[in-house]
Amino acid sequence: MDVEPIKVCPMIHRESCHGVELLAFEHPLAGKQWVKGTIEPGERPLSAALRELEEEGGITGVDEIVDLGIHPIRSGAEKGSIPWQLYLAKSSSALPDFWDYATEDDHGHVFSFFWHPAEEVLTAEWHPMFHEVYTHVWNWLVQEHGMNG
Repeated sequence: MDVEPIKVCPMIHRESCHGVELLAFEHPLAGKQWVKGTIEPGERPLSAALRELEEEGGITGVDEIVDLGIHPIRSGAEKGSIPWQLYLAKSSSALPDFWDYATEDDHGHVFSFFWHPAEEVLTAEWHPMFHEVYTHVWNWLVQEHGMNG
């Protein structure tokens, strides 16, 4: 029996003079995060991922989307884990190094976006579930692109 994902996490990456970087943001109440969200009824995971990028960061164009599969992620309050569909993609246009985005669906919070160096381990400022997501993405980068593991 196949597990259907409940959450999506579309991670944007880029290459810079600092190496591979992953797009992240600071939530004013919940610390550092990757873009993520819940798949709506009848929505395909990839459509949900693209919707979340637009809703949380105003990002409307991505390409080179790689499906990293479904992974069980412990989400904190829930007992056990929730299946998350992970994606890795590049923006189809150059994104700035930093920007703020006022969300319409998250009580109008302003998310402050930044690029996190892929080789830099996450700190306590990140919720444990994002550590789990990072581990899956990092393992893929090491396996597929020979990043230093």
